[in-house]
Amino acid sequence: MAPTVPNYVAFNVPVLKGSSNWNEWHEKFLRVTCAINPLYWDIFAGKLGPPKNTDFLNMHHRRAATKDDSAMHLSIQEALGQVPEIQVPDKEVCMQYDAALQQWSRSVSEAREYLLFALDRQPGLTIQGISDAREAYLELEKAYSSLHAQPLVYAWQEWLDIRYQGTQESPEGFVSRFKKALQGIKAQEIQVSLGVEIAQFQAAIMQNPECQHLVNTLRIDPQNFGDTDSVYASFIQEQTQELTLSM
Repeated sequence: MAPTVPNYVAFNVPVLKGSSNWNEWHEKFLRVTCAINPLYWDIFAGKLGPPKNTDFLNMHHRRAATKDDSAMHLSIQEALGQVPEIQVPDKEVCMQYDAALQQWSRSVSEAREYLLFALDRQPGLTIQGISDAREAYLELEKAYSSLHAQPLVYAWQEWLDIRYQGTQESPEGFVSRFKKALQGIKAQEIQVSLGVEIAQFQAAIMQNPECQHLVNTLRIDPQNFGDTDSVYASFIQEQTQELTLSM
């Protein structure tokens, strides 16, 4: 079932007409898509592919067949050329792999649907018949982007790729990486609103499941987004205290 397009997509993402508005469309589509679900942009960027069975299948050795599974054991041995020690996947992890594969397929389908909703007729025809979301996105990029736009694309992607690593990095280091990537966007003469900056900072923290609770500790005044430094400072303070107590 196709996902319902939120109202803010229609209001904030201009329809891609062609090369004339590729830069504006790409910047806003990237931001809004990531806000809907970061996985969608990871799919477009080629960072997320189908799950591998080795990610889920905990293989274990069975040296001898029991009476209950002797027939299955022999049939597998025959298929593998009479291998004396075989690896049999647990039923539970097989189910986990199937569920992950279905979820990934659903995400790819939804990502492509969101892409189609943001296209005018001609760009839509450009990707007609392409079911893979990443392939469709690359086809649009090839058809309508320019070399001048590439630095902006990379700068935006670098910023959206920032993820807080939790105990693997210092809070100060994370804030420094985040602000440095943001400066890379501004160097392309692109204005990033303070609301978007704070929202992306929250998203970068929430990408780490162990740190999602930290978002609630940020001192954010919804009436005044001008003081972003206090938001960064509150994060560093709260996270430093938490890391100290956990030692």
